[in-house]
Amino acid sequence: MDTKRTLALAGACTAFLAVPNLGALLGRGEQTDRYDTAITPPDYAFAVWAPIFAGCAASTLGQCLPAGRGDPVSRRTGWPLAGAYAVNAAWSLERGGHRRRPGRHRGPDHHQLGVPARRVQPGD
Repeated sequence: MDTKRTLALAGACTAFLAVPNLGALLGRGEQTDRYDTAITPPDYAFAVWAPIFAGCAASTLGQCLPAGRGDPVSRRTGWPLAGAYAVNAAWSLERGGHRRRPGRHRGPDHHQLGVPARRVQPGD
């Protein structure tokens, strides 16, 4: 059971780290210059993800090393973390695909969630 959890955690964490970063590096990810609005944060604001990704990688590495595989904390948190990483990677893929194909909408938008929204247009 520890081996399956370790493989699932390592794979999901790898996808969680790789999908948004490779997408941005290959020009297919969220690039703020393509979606410039009044509320688009500056590029340096995304640096906050570096310590988050580093912490996730370090935590996963600790759980996947032989000493961490049988640890009670690893056994309690391994599967939920693997699930969270996998869902996050899938969300990154889905949202990245949505941005690349304008006109195709998948998932709830602000109207379906009951949130009022106003698109900011140049000259407003």
